Amino acid sequence: MIAVAELNNLQYQVDTLIDAHDALRSWQSVVNRALICGPDRVPEVDQCRKHGQYAIGKLDQWLAENSQTLPQHRLGLQKLNQLNQQVTDMACKILHQRLGDGKVDCDDYTAFEQSYQQLDQAIWQLQSELHFLLFSRDSLTGLPTRRELVSILPTAIQTAREAGLVVYLAIMDIDHFKPINDKHGHHIGDQALRLVSDRLRGALRSEDALFRYGGEEFVLLL
Repeated sequence: MIAVAELNNLQYQVDTLIDAHDALRSWQSVVNRALICGPDRVPEVDQCRKHGQYAIGKLDQWLAENSQTLPQHRLGLQKLNQLNQQVTDMACKILHQRLGDGKVDCDDYTAFEQSYQQLDQAIWQLQSELHFLLFSRDSLTGLPTRRELVSILPTAIQTAREAGLVVYLAIMDIDHFKPINDKHGHHIGDQALRLVSDRLRGALRSEDALFRYGGEEFVLLL
């Protein structure tokens, strides 16, 4: 289960990753312009790896800040870090060539382009996964929502069948919830929803799952 504070942190992670991605694309354009326009437009090559000198440093910073807080994406983050290093190394190599005799090796430039495209694709993939995680959680209770239930239910049923087990769904709601909102206000209704979700979570086994289905409705996957 994801707490509300963790959802807020996840939103920040998504926003800063988008910012780093935008910066990466701008940096790639700068490299290409430098290669096309000549040595007088090439920045200091020794600054390629320094955070802040190139926009690609924002991705370095994002990876450093979030590698420990997204353990479920550990392998994806490792891949991003490797690709980021490859792109930086290849950029340095072709910029050195441009600064030297003015000629860039075609194979080296192709390697730079391929590494960049792989990095760009990997970032898009991570953004999609984080967005799904963000929008599959209820911001009030921190519970997964109907969207995630629909996503995981077929797999849960198939896994149970293969193991000779049975999956049970229990649907429940809070009786007389509307009068609570009408009489005491929505802020009291929100407190009631959080209290009920906390009580239900506390009663679950580790293999069970709880979802906020909508309004005052909850679903248990047992």
